[in-house]
Amino acid sequence: MGSNNYAEVITDTAQAQKVLADLNRLAVQGRAFKVLEFNPDTDRFTISLGRESNFPSLEDVEAGGIAIDGPIAKSMWSSHGDAAQAIDFGNGYVGLFYESDRLGYMAIPNGKSNRG
Repeated sequence: MGSNNYAEVITDTAQAQKVLADLNRLAVQGRAFKVLEFNPDTDRFTISLGRESNFPSLEDVEAGGIAIDGPIAKSMWSSHGDAAQAIDFGNGYVGLFYESDRLGYMAIPNGKSNRG
Protein backbone atom coordinates (compact mmCIF):
# COMPACT_ATOMS: atom_id res chain seq x y z
CA MET A 1 0.00 0.00 0.00
CA GLY A 2 1.13 3.54 -0.69
CA SER A 3 2.23 6.06 1.85
CA ASN A 4 3.28 9.69 1.83
CA ASN A 5 0.57 10.37 -0.79
CA TYR A 6 2.52 9.02 -3.75
CA ALA A 7 0.75 6.68 -6.13
CA GLU A 8 1.04 2.90 -6.09
CA VAL A 9 -0.98 0.54 -8.28
CA ILE A 10 -3.16 -1.74 -6.17
CA THR A 11 -2.19 -5.26 -7.21
CA ASP A 12 -4.61 -7.16 -4.96
CA THR A 13 -7.48 -7.97 -7.33
CA ALA A 14 -10.25 -7.91 -4.72
CA GLN A 15 -9.08 -4.60 -3.29
CA ALA A 16 -8.68 -3.07 -6.77
CA GLN A 17 -12.21 -4.15 -7.72
CA LYS A 18 -13.57 -2.60 -4.50
CA VAL A 19 -11.83 0.71 -5.20
CA LEU A 20 -13.15 0.73 -8.78
CA ALA A 21 -16.68 -0.06 -7.57
CA ASP A 22 -16.50 2.68 -4.91
CA LEU A 23 -15.28 5.29 -7.40
CA ASN A 24 -17.88 4.22 -9.97
CA ARG A 25 -20.56 4.62 -7.27
CA LEU A 26 -19.32 8.12 -6.39
CA ALA A 27 -19.32 9.10 -10.07
CA VAL A 28 -22.87 7.80 -10.63
CA GLN A 29 -23.99 9.74 -7.54
CA GLY A 30 -22.69 12.89 -9.20
CA ARG A 31 -19.45 13.42 -7.28
CA ALA A 32 -16.97 15.50 -9.28
CA PHE A 33 -13.45 14.21 -9.94
CA LYS A 34 -10.12 15.90 -10.49
CA VAL A 35 -8.37 14.45 -13.54
CA LEU A 36 -4.72 15.14 -14.35
CA GLU A 37 -3.38 14.42 -17.84
CA PHE A 38 0.32 13.55 -18.06
CA ASN A 39 2.83 11.65 -20.13
CA PRO A 40 4.03 8.64 -18.10
CA ASP A 41 6.94 8.13 -20.50
CA THR A 42 8.47 11.58 -19.99
CA ASP A 43 6.86 13.39 -17.05
CA ARG A 44 8.45 12.94 -13.65
CA PHE A 45 6.95 13.89 -10.31
CA THR A 46 8.88 14.48 -7.11
CA ILE A 47 7.94 12.16 -4.28
CA SER A 48 9.61 11.74 -0.89
CA LEU A 49 13.34 12.00 -0.19
CA GLY A 50 14.16 13.54 -3.56
CA ARG A 51 12.97 10.52 -5.51
CA GLU A 52 10.93 10.76 -8.70
CA SER A 53 8.02 8.78 -10.09
CA ASN A 54 6.28 8.63 -13.44
CA PHE A 55 2.97 8.77 -11.50
CA PRO A 56 1.79 12.07 -9.99
CA SER A 57 1.34 12.35 -6.25
CA LEU A 58 -2.01 13.08 -4.65
CA GLU A 59 -0.95 16.72 -4.27
CA ASP A 60 -0.03 16.92 -7.97
CA VAL A 61 -3.49 15.70 -8.99
CA GLU A 62 -5.25 17.99 -6.50
CA ALA A 63 -3.27 21.04 -7.66
CA GLY A 64 -3.08 20.37 -11.40
CA GLY A 65 -6.14 18.29 -12.17
CA ILE A 66 -9.19 19.63 -13.95
CA ALA A 67 -12.56 19.23 -12.19
CA ILE A 68 -14.86 17.00 -14.25
CA ASP A 69 -18.42 15.91 -13.49
CA GLY A 70 -18.63 12.36 -12.14
CA PRO A 71 -20.61 10.79 -14.99
CA ILE A 72 -18.20 12.28 -17.56
CA ALA A 73 -15.15 11.12 -15.58
CA LYS A 74 -16.66 7.62 -15.29
CA SER A 75 -17.28 7.47 -19.03
CA MET A 76 -13.64 8.44 -19.62
CA TRP A 77 -12.18 5.63 -17.52
CA SER A 78 -14.89 3.11 -18.44
CA SER A 79 -14.15 3.49 -22.13
CA HIS A 80 -10.82 1.77 -21.46
CA GLY A 81 -12.34 -1.40 -20.05
CA ASP A 82 -10.03 -3.34 -17.80
CA ALA A 83 -7.14 -0.97 -18.50
CA ALA A 84 -8.12 1.35 -15.63
CA GLN A 85 -5.96 0.60 -12.59
CA ALA A 86 -6.86 1.33 -8.99
CA ILE A 87 -4.32 3.55 -7.23
CA ASP A 88 -3.49 3.83 -3.53
CA PHE A 89 -2.09 7.16 -2.35
CA GLY A 90 -1.87 6.00 1.26
CA ASN A 91 -3.84 7.14 4.28
CA GLY A 92 -7.10 5.91 2.71
CA TYR A 93 -6.84 8.08 -0.43
CA VAL A 94 -7.46 6.27 -3.71
CA GLY A 95 -7.82 7.05 -7.40
CA LEU A 96 -7.73 5.57 -10.87
CA PHE A 97 -5.10 5.54 -13.58
CA TYR A 98 -5.81 4.90 -17.24
CA GLU A 99 -4.04 5.58 -20.54
CA SER A 100 -5.33 6.86 -23.85
CA ASP A 101 -3.35 7.88 -26.94
CA ARG A 102 -0.03 7.50 -25.07
CA LEU A 103 -1.12 9.89 -22.32
CA GLY A 104 -1.85 8.97 -18.74
CA TYR A 105 -4.79 10.17 -16.69
CA MET A 106 -5.06 10.11 -12.91
CA ALA A 107 -8.55 10.62 -11.49
CA ILE A 108 -9.43 11.27 -7.84
CA PRO A 109 -12.68 12.26 -6.16
CA ASN A 110 -12.78 16.06 -5.93
CA GLY A 111 -13.48 17.78 -2.67
CA LYS A 112 -12.34 18.34 0.86
CA SER A 113 -11.96 14.62 1.45
CA ASN A 114 -11.15 12.48 -1.57
CA ARG A 115 -11.10 9.19 0.25
CA GLY A 116 -12.77 6.43 -1.75
